[in-house]
Amino acid sequence: MTKRILSLILCCCLPLVGRQSLQAQSLKLIEYNIKDGMQYDRWQDYAGLVNWVLLQDPDILVLCEGQGFAERLPEFAARWGHPYTAVSSPDGSCPVLVTSRYPLETVQRLDNPALYANGGIHLRIAGFDLVAFQGLESGGKPALLEKEEGKRVAEMAAVSAQTIGNPLLRSTGRWILTGSLCGQSPVDSLYYDMRHIPALFDAMRCAAASWKHDLVAERLENARPGGLADYGLTSAGKPNIRMESSLSYGKGRSDYFLCNDAVDALVEGVRTIRDPFTFRASDHLPMEVTLRLPEGIARAAKLPVAETPVPVEYAGKGEVPPGCLKMIDYNILYGMVNDQVNHYDNFVAWVRKQAPDILVLCEGRSDYYDDGVRNPSFKPAYLPDSLAVLARRWDHPYVFVGAYQDDHPVLITSKYPITPVQKLEGERYKHGGLHVKVCGINVVATHTTPANKPTADGKSGPDFRREELATAVGQTMQNRAYRREKYWVLTGDLNSVSPSDSAYYNRHGVDRSYVEQAYLRDTFAHDVVLDWNGGQMQPSVRHGLYRIDFLYTNEALYRRVVSARTIVDEFTDYASDHLPVEMVFRAPKK
Repeated sequence: MTKRILSLILCCCLPLVGRQSLQAQSLKLIEYNIKDGMQYDRWQDYAGLVNWVLLQDPDILVLCEGQGFAERLPEFAARWGHPYTAVSSPDGSCPVLVTSRYPLETVQRLDNPALYANGGIHLRIAGFDLVAFQGLESGGKPALLEKEEGKRVAEMAAVSAQTIGNPLLRSTGRWILTGSLCGQSPVDSLYYDMRHIPALFDAMRCAAASWKHDLVAERLENARPGGLADYGLTSAGKPNIRMESSLSYGKGRSDYFLCNDAVDALVEGVRTIRDPFTFRASDHLPMEVTLRLPEGIARAAKLPVAETPVPVEYAGKGEVPPGCLKMIDYNILYGMVNDQVNHYDNFVAWVRKQAPDILVLCEGRSDYYDDGVRNPSFKPAYLPDSLAVLARRWDHPYVFVGAYQDDHPVLITSKYPITPVQKLEGERYKHGGLHVKVCGINVVATHTTPANKPTADGKSGPDFRREELATAVGQTMQNRAYRREKYWVLTGDLNSVSPSDSAYYNRHGVDRSYVEQAYLRDTFAHDVVLDWNGGQMQPSVRHGLYRIDFLYTNEALYRRVVSARTIVDEFTDYASDHLPVEMVFRAPKK
């Protein structure tokens, strides 16, 4: 295969949106936390990562969490045309890796275990002093947050003192600090407050004392919807809660480009890279900065690269042939809180573009007022109270609200009449669900509990979820009252994983219970997205490993399926912590 053909294939695999072309005297630097040494891509020997880097064509690439990847770094760097490499500490638990088209000089390694949990490296490349660093990650326990933040403050102070603040160190005068610094920036405080995400800002305040410019915050201000905004009030006077999150679940921003004035004057562009590969390859998104080369630095020549296998890509395009119906299931995160300040304009535009005939929504209640204050349970809320008004904006005149027994009702809207059958409610459900009939199809939608703590009667989380699903199936598909019904689909956020994906989880060292999904696989003939795509696992948790959103059908309905997929696009990347799932099927004859 020639490089020309390979290039064309790559361009088809990844979108053009956001791709930046370099000027003759520009330099592109990308930082990417590849999560445990890009464990996502190990099964195909990193073909996806190599092709992605080839397509992005950076001059300098910084990789955090490079464990397991460091020993083969020169091999892979050569495959994307970088002859120069450096590793912070090959023995570290989370080494930082750097590859470059330009010669690099290792000034020092930041590997003092008394100062740094993971450490980093200080390099001189293309007229810049580049400090690449992996900070202390949170252990997730609230009791440790302040202790961990104290360690991060000490790390940031040590990094600054050892590099940009060292008066004895010869330097270029152009300083960049990048990597997964793992602290929270105070400029993002409103975002964390509105999501009740614990955040401490001392470490990044410490970093800001030496590294004046936070390029992502400064350069992406007032970006496209879903990007960073001004953290103050919108033009409508409402609080703006958007942020350029670099972490899965929208949990915040821990990856940074920090620099001094000399570098800031050379910045041409900054972006967070969102594409089908980065949506699912790591729990972090990569960042890119484009800089003008300092005077006297010649642009490095591109080297020939070795041919690389083309990575496996998701199947299913989602086209709707004549006589077919499209159904989408989507957990919209607190009633689509990420688009609430925009009056749901972006959400409505996305739904209209997807043009589903049937739309199922989990977490269908607006949990927050417009001023960002959490709305107590059962107080009036825009959703689901105004579901019919919102649905008319995407041309669905029919709606139905499932059991409204807590903050997370399941909703359904449709282009065609909905016949309510029953609400799924009661003490055997956490959130409940619904059973309706649309176009001859029995739709059972439910949302099982995410909790794993034992219930009051001693049931574990998996056991209670299994009971929820068993109750839903018992009330619907296995109910003798509906034994003559031919077509069935069960859908929703099931907060559990399928045993059909066990090889995937085992490969990534993930230990999860399968009792809930084992039960469903014995009841329904097909896990549609998985079966239609040849058993290829498509995560439905944004930037994460897990697939917890499902479309299950019986054999009769599956025979009518013409496509199925997980929807990965620019909107679904930021709008919720889940990705929507879709199936297209031939409509039953009336």
